[in-house]
Amino acid sequence: QINGRLALSTPAMGASFWNHAVGTGLLLVAGLALGGLWPAGTADAPWFAWIGGPVGVIFVAASTLPLTLIVLALLRSAVVASHGGTELNVEGNPFHNLLPIVLAHRPHQATLVPDGEAALTSDHGWNLAVDAARLEPVVRQLRECGARVSLFMDPEPAAMKLAARLGAHRVELYTEPWARAWGTPREGEVLARYAQTAQAALEAGLGVNAGHDLNLSNLPAFLAGVPGVLEVSIGHALIADALELGMAGAVRSYLQALATSRSP
Repeated sequence: QINGRLALSTPAMGASFWNHAVGTGLLLVAGLALGGLWPAGTADAPWFAWIGGPVGVIFVAASTLPLTLIVLALLRSAVVASHGGTELNVEGNPFHNLLPIVLAHRPHQATLVPDGEAALTSDHGWNLAVDAARLEPVVRQLRECGARVSLFMDPEPAAMKLAARLGAHRVELYTEPWARAWGTPREGEVLARYAQTAQAALEAGLGVNAGHDLNLSNLPAFLAGVPGVLEVSIGHALIADALELGMAGAVRSYLQALATSRSP
């Protein structure tokens, strides 16, 4: 847990350095206190016995290279090699070491999400009355590198003008409240709130995305009732459906839901 939290706040090489520095220091203290730090016969060991440490350092350092950058580079290559309609969307908190990755790989879209370091998944949108000042330079940098900027937002109509003023191209509406309300007496009330927010976004000049807990059951009603939705982010439900339908079958099912459920 300590190593994990260190990795969240420190680059990989820095986290590795402190991990090994602290471990080495503790071993030295223990060796000096308990004795046996320099076993008998050590001086007679062959030369190649001494290269184990340096080789180990090189191996560990190589293993701590930023794997995220490598994966993103591979994804970027796959997107370029695929048909023209495929986009790379990088989603995450820009204040958790995400910005250098996005600037290096220049995705088509960067979706900024205010998830906490200990959060298992997203559970709220940005509060622009509080977060706008620190988001403004981030949005500017992303726009300058050519990325479409989308802000993860709660269904609050009044916040759409703030998102547009900040320079975002789109908002992604956080849809867990809709997923919880679907099939309950509150379904109509909650859907109306999303429709009002989407309309406010469109009037402010923003594109509308949506995501979180959407699935084949609740997606059609959402798209039928919310105007102007350009794309939806669905991960967990897609993979769960793929276990039953196969990946190709699941993708076809979602494409069909998207095609037949659009709001006018």
